Amino acid sequence: MDNLKQKEGLRLTEYGRIIQHLCLKALEESDRDRRALYCDKIVQIMVRLNPQIRNTASFKQKLWNHLAYISDYKMDIDYPVEIFEQSSFARPNTLPYPQNNIRYRQYGRIVQDFIRQLQLETEIAKPEGIKQRLLAKMRHDLLTQKGTNASVERLENDYAELLQA
Repeated sequence: MDNLKQKEGLRLTEYGRIIQHLCLKALEESDRDRRALYCDKIVQIMVRLNPQIRNTASFKQKLWNHLAYISDYKMDIDYPVEIFEQSSFARPNTLPYPQNNIRYRQYGRIVQDFIRQLQLETEIAKPEGIKQRLLAKMRHDLLTQKGTNASVERLENDYAELLQA
């Protein structure tokens, strides 16, 4: 049994090691026409392995681009579609996650900011039942995130602590 850490990494994980191995075998084929037929069969297998790709608008373009990417653009065949270089597959930069201090993550920052805004607007007349609506949202968020212990006492205590914070 081979150790996977010793093997070359997968170029595209959604197709697995078998497609990568088939692409390497196709590169070894000396006859250009046979290599093209071999690649066509590989694309058919790729469709079977990843059937949801048929839902995309230009799935053949995507499959042939994936084949070229897996073979490191060394496949010498006449592609039926235009092939784009690897830079189009590059991942976008990750967005930084806001590192705000959220006292209770299960309620989220919106509830915390809303309570803070309510404290600032003491001179403006508050609508009736706003506290009950806010507690209902907090109860919903708590049940969604934690699933248990959404008692009225806990919600009132959390609301009071958020008011003081």
